[in-house]
Amino acid sequence: FPTHDLILSLSRTYFDYVQITVPFLHRPTFERGLSERLYLTNREFGALVLSVCACGARGSSDPRVYSEDPKKNAKAGYEWYTQIEPMR
Repeated sequence: FPTHDLILSLSRTYFDYVQITVPFLHRPTFERGLSERLYLTNREFGALVLSVCACGARGSSDPRVYSEDPKKNAKAGYEWYTQIEPMR
C-alpha cells in the first residue's frame, strides 16, 4: 500500500475527478474505512483502496505515484494496480 497520507491524497483526487463521472462509491463510508485503516485487515476493502489509488494517481502530480523500481512500468498508479489480487 502507499503511505496513509498518500492514500488520503489519492482518494481525494479520485473523488474530485473520477467519482464525478462514474459515481459508485459512497464517500463518507469509504473515508470512514480509511480513517479506521480497514484496508490493513480487510482484503476486499484493501483491493478497493488500491483501485482508488491507481485511478487517483492518474490525476495526481505527486511524484510518489510512480514506482521507485525502474524495471516496473512507469505509468502513474501502475504499482498499486498490479497488487490487486483477483477475487475468487
